Amino acid sequence: MDKTYYLKATGANRYAGGSFSWLKIRGFKAIKDKNSGKEVYELEVRIRDQEKFVMVANPYGKLENLKFKDEIGKPASFIQIIQYFKNKSIGLKV
Repeated sequence: MDKTYYLKATGANRYAGGSFSWLKIRGFKAIKDKNSGKEVYELEVRIRDQEKFVMVANPYGKLENLKFKDEIGKPASFIQIIQYFKNKSIGLKV
């Protein structure tokens, strides 16, 4: 069963349409940083019919300016979203 996840910018983070908009996560990319060897993540969303990317550099830390939920409104963690996309082989490693 396919799931749908959403993100919302909160607090001082006004990216992605402001703090009141839930945006559907349309794509996912995992990128390995050449210098540190750590993975960083890009989440693709669409704002006013334009593709935008939200970068998450520290997925295991506390994400203070982003909230996530699933299609029924249940809060989701970023780790849960990463795992879902990786299990579906959607994440692209570069």
